Amino acid sequence: MSFVRFVPAASGPAPIRLLRFRKSAALMTAMTWLSMLFGCSHGPSHPPQFADFHRIGPGVMEDGTKLAAYLAVFEQAMLSPSDTAAIRWRGKAREMIGAAMQGAVGDESCFLLAREAVLCGSNLPVVLTGAAKSLTKQAFQQTPDAEALGEFASLLSDLERLEPGNGLPECLRAYAQLKSGETNAAKQLLQAAMRKPSLALHGPELRRCVMEAATSVNYPRYTASMLALGTLGMSTEISVLGRGLLNDPQLDRATAEACLEMARRHEAQATLFIEQLIAFSLQKRALEFLKSPGFEKDLERIKDVRERIKNANAFLNSAEMHKLSEAEWLKYYVKLFEKSEMDAAIDLAARFNRKF
Repeated sequence: MSFVRFVPAASGPAPIRLLRFRKSAALMTAMTWLSMLFGCSHGPSHPPQFADFHRIGPGVMEDGTKLAAYLAVFEQAMLSPSDTAAIRWRGKAREMIGAAMQGAVGDESCFLLAREAVLCGSNLPVVLTGAAKSLTKQAFQQTPDAEALGEFASLLSDLERLEPGNGLPECLRAYAQLKSGETNAAKQLLQAAMRKPSLALHGPELRRCVMEAATSVNYPRYTASMLALGTLGMSTEISVLGRGLLNDPQLDRATAEACLEMARRHEAQATLFIEQLIAFSLQKRALEFLKSPGFEKDLERIKDVRERIKNANAFLNSAEMHKLSEAEWLKYYVKLFEKSEMDAAIDLAARFNRKF
């Protein structure tokens, strides 16, 4: 499953997984497009403003050139080394972990920032979770980083002490085992995780940390909101773990049931469309394997919600929504951060007498 974030009318939420551009025809076309839009070869300023995103126009998800241009603007929105240095100087753990989550591509100081955030905020579950997320980029490279793996394991132990009822540390240990090829160990760890009473990924709180980091270095509220919405947190690792185990040729019922439970707990705390879709993808695969009594109703419910998400996304990407002002999008974001993406979309649609 490819996760590319919905882009409402080139003015709404940013892509969840920023494309790492290479020298390619798509990049050159995007840069030509940006040059025409901004009247120079350098593109938007850092950080970009509402107008920088808005001028690309509606229909971003249907036009590859526009999407590439949009993602190039979003990449410019990521925190620069000078931004992260200023945040590091302030010494606030939540801001530092937010900056570590959304630093510029290739900024190696983000790993140092995550480590320092832990020193300042080791009693905050969101900081430990964000630091563990940051370390996955180092620890699970093609050539594993032994030091990062050790820090990763230590962070999970610290998080477990803070939240003994949270199954996330065990899920991440399962993820680590799966990445190292130890599928059977991963199965056992996931089952142990699902015997814990909760699964807290701290996704909304991580996004708030990104918002705090960006606004601390004078980002416009709009751009900070978009940067925060590009933060998936541990949902990616949950997806990789679930898909890896559910696609195992030796899949057994106990593992499928654990994956189903993990996906349901993930859905229960999902506030973004992409988080819901991750949960639904895992649930569907597990349900179709288990075929427990009543599973058809569960599949039908998933189908219905997916359709609502599709319709909501079409509405948000429409030319009509592209006409909204920055202030109107900011109201949308406030509702999204307070409740969820679907709640925000429903509220916005109600103003235009739309339903989905």
